Amino acid sequence: MGVYLEIIFTVLGGLIAGVVGLSSTYVSLRAHRREMHFEEHKENLRLLESALRQGKRSLWPFTNGAEDIELPHKYEITPALDTGINFILNILVTKYSDNNMYSVDSVLYKDIKNHFHNLWKMLTKTDKDIKENARTTFEKLNEISSSIYKSLNKNNPEVTFRVQNMAPNQIGGEKPKIMFNDTDEDGQCSVAGDVFLFAVKEDESDWPNKIGILKKIGLYNTLKNIGDAVNNEMKDEINEMLGIREKLFSDIDDCINEIENILHQTKLMGRCKLA
Repeated sequence: MGVYLEIIFTVLGGLIAGVVGLSSTYVSLRAHRREMHFEEHKENLRLLESALRQGKRSLWPFTNGAEDIELPHKYEITPALDTGINFILNILVTKYSDNNMYSVDSVLYKDIKNHFHNLWKMLTKTDKDIKENARTTFEKLNEISSSIYKSLNKNNPEVTFRVQNMAPNQIGGEKPKIMFNDTDEDGQCSVAGDVFLFAVKEDESDWPNKIGILKKIGLYNTLKNIGDAVNNEMKDEINEMLGIREKLFSDIDDCINEIENILHQTKLMGRCKLA
C-alpha cells in the first residue's frame, strides 16, 4: 500500500510541477508580450508626438518665428482641417535613425484608449477643437490679410523687399525704393508680414532685426501706423483668430506633455486584445 501511495504522490507531484511550469511559462510569455506591446506603443507615440509638433505648423503658418513671417494675399483652406485629429495623424514623419518616412499606426492609435486614458481624453478634445475651430483660424486670417493689402495699396508706401532683407551693416547711402504695388510678390508678402505683426501687437523684442531694418530704411512709422489702423478695424477678428490659435496650441501641447510622461513609464496599464 505504501508503495502505491508513493507512486501516486510521485505522479501527482510531476503533474503539479508540470502545471506550475506551464503556468509560469504562460505568465512569462504574457509579460514579455505586454513589454513588447508597450514598446510598440512608445514607438508609435514618438511618431504621434512628431506629427503633433508638425501639425502646429499646419494649423498656424507662422511658427518659424516673427523674423521670418511673410503674409500672402490668401491662404487656401484645406478640407483636411475638417477631419480633426486625422489631419494630424496623416502627417508623415521622418525618423532620424534611418531617414525614412513613417505615419502613425491607426490600430495602435485606437488602442491608446485601452492603456492611456488621460492621453485619449486629451486627443479627443483636440480632435473636437480642430474640427470646430481650425477652419475659422484661416478664414479670419484671410480677412485680416485682405484688409492689410487694401491698406498697403491705399497708402502705397515706398518699399523694397531686397533692401529690407539686407543685413543692417549693408544698408547705407542711397536706398533704392519702389512703390509697394510695383514690387514683386515676395516683396509684398514680406511687407504685409511686417504690417501683420504690428496689427496683432507682436512684441517688438521678438523681431528686433526686422524692426532695426525698418527703422534704418524709414518704413517703421509708416508700416506701424498701417498695422495699428488694421488692428482698430479688425480687432474682433484678430482676437478671435489668436484665441483659437492659443486654444489649439494648448490642446496639442497638453497631448505632447502627456506623451512625454508615458514615455518615462515602465509598466503598461490596462488590457486589450493585442497583448
